[in-house]
Amino acid sequence: MSETTAERAAPPRGRTGLSKRKGELPVWAWVVLGTAAAGAVLIWRKNRQAASTASAGGTGTGTDSTQPTTIIPVEQGMSQSQYDALRAQISDLQGEVSKEAKTEAAEDKKLAAEEEAEQDEDEAEDKRKPKRKPKPRPKPKPRPKPKPPVKHPTPPGK
Repeated sequence: MSETTAERAAPPRGRTGLSKRKGELPVWAWVVLGTAAAGAVLIWRKNRQAASTASAGGTGTGTDSTQPTTIIPVEQGMSQSQYDALRAQISDLQGEVSKEAKTEAAEDKKLAAEEEAEQDEDEAEDKRKPKRKPKPRPKPKPRPKPKPPVKHPTPPGK
């Protein structure tokens, strides 16, 4: 009787390690589900934390989200004095154009003109050269037709 109980207590053969069943699923399925759940929780926490820092950072940056108090109609545009003041500020920021920049621009134009002249000369020279006709390709030789397979007579015993 002790032998029969020992045989009943032995695990079924063929299911070991991750293929054993715990509940209705094998162990490997529980591992996959647990990993997916942990990943979902981490992503949820990361998104929640990013949203909370974005909302907290938006209030402390000092950006003013109030509307301007003076509204200039689109049809009106800028007055001449506003335009002149803006133009003066831009020219102050830009400063004077240096002599180097002027000479570099002139050199660039000169180089571009030289390259264009060389290209025109090359095109004119190509037109003067006689064009050679390409040699005709030799016609390929026809392939020989394959010979039909030889049928060997079968011996009468087979």
